[in-house]
Amino acid sequence: MKIGVRYAYFFSKIVFLTNKKKVVNIKGSSVKATNNFVRHNFSEKYTLWLNFLPLASKKIYAQTPIITKWYPFIEGLKVPTEKIAELFYEGDVQKASFLIGKFSASDALKGVYKIFIKITNPRFVLKNLPVIFSTYYDFGITEVLELADNSGKYLIKNLPLEAKVLIPRIKGWTEEALHLVRRKPVLIESRILREDTYIDVLYNVVWE
Repeated sequence: MKIGVRYAYFFSKIVFLTNKKKVVNIKGSSVKATNNFVRHNFSEKYTLWLNFLPLASKKIYAQTPIITKWYPFIEGLKVPTEKIAELFYEGDVQKASFLIGKFSASDALKGVYKIFIKITNPRFVLKNLPVIFSTYYDFGITEVLELADNSGKYLIKNLPLEAKVLIPRIKGWTEEALHLVRRKPVLIESRILREDTYIDVLYNVVWE
């Protein structure tokens, strides 16, 4: 192989690897929460939803999810959420995602973490969101920007564009989590600050 051709070959490989999109993943606990949401709220139509999924997603949901295993985000969360919206919420993906988020918090915090909600408070929950979210998703960076007696702000940076469906789910999770620690939020707002190659979203939380 001539030097010029060899150089072009290796350069093309470097460009390919640099531009190769990172596969993002979610923990099996997120898959379990989505699955349980449909079983709990639409038990009679669970099989209909399962058969409505594309094959790659159906393979994930047809088996009991392993909560410690990583699953691909698109097939494990994005597509199943969109199908839930199509079947049960007139195509409203934002609403479906938000309600799944609320259910996910309730499912976790009333289950194995029920002792946690008895001894904690909203400030502690918000302070630990970076750790909490990192156990669910292997992408995005969560930063707590402000913490006051009855309010807080946190920023999630570098979300992949396909993870936009996750924004209302996180909003719903936060609302329900704070409600369960007996300080029902009076306001949770999410605002996209950047949306180009990645998404940055700011959450403002106020509770009574």
